[in-house]
Amino acid sequence: MRFARRRLGLVVVLVLVLVSAAAEAAGRWKKAYYRATVPGAFARSESVNTANGDVSEYTSTRLADEEGKVVLETRYELKTGQFAGTKGVNRYVLKAGFPFAAEGPGWMRGVEQGQASAPDGTVVDMDETTVAAIASGATDYGSLVVFKGTEEVAGKVCDRYAYTHGAGEQKVDGEYWMNDSVPFGVVKEVLSGTDATGARYRFETKLVESGVKPEIAK
Repeated sequence: MRFARRRLGLVVVLVLVLVSAAAEAAGRWKKAYYRATVPGAFARSESVNTANGDVSEYTSTRLADEEGKVVLETRYELKTGQFAGTKGVNRYVLKAGFPFAAEGPGWMRGVEQGQASAPDGTVVDMDETTVAAIASGATDYGSLVVFKGTEEVAGKVCDRYAYTHGAGEQKVDGEYWMNDSVPFGVVKEVLSGTDATGARYRFETKLVESGVKPEIAK
């Protein structure tokens, strides 16, 4: 009887190990990494294409909610390269009830409305077809990521994740270093693959500045 109980215990442990491994393989974030992204929160990052040295800057901001819906603004500027000086602004409204804090970088799956700046600086509304395409085409990073451990990046303790999306020429490999006390959660990101011309790219993006400006949310 004692031997039978011991065997049963070993079986239970083995099952728990297999379930844990399956859960890791299935993905999903360990935390709600965007919990600190409250109205007024912002994060500014610098991205370098290590394949050619081109530099870009990105700023994400959470504006005041509209009727209980999360509103986000993203700004970008190409600092170097052929298109240096190019700037743009996009604004998005997410669906009511969308789990923004838990979705992390996959938040674009919840886009319900959008606006974008035209080359002359005017802002135009995105039509329903465009918005639907953005939401349906957005990557569900939570379903892809695999937890790789904990590391310190720029003085912040981060959870590191890796993922692969697509296959063949469309294959993209990425890594995220996440911290749930930082607005927009991402302290570092590495993205690599092949572009439409067949050239390899590797973007390394690092957080430069973040915080909360209450006046933005008014």
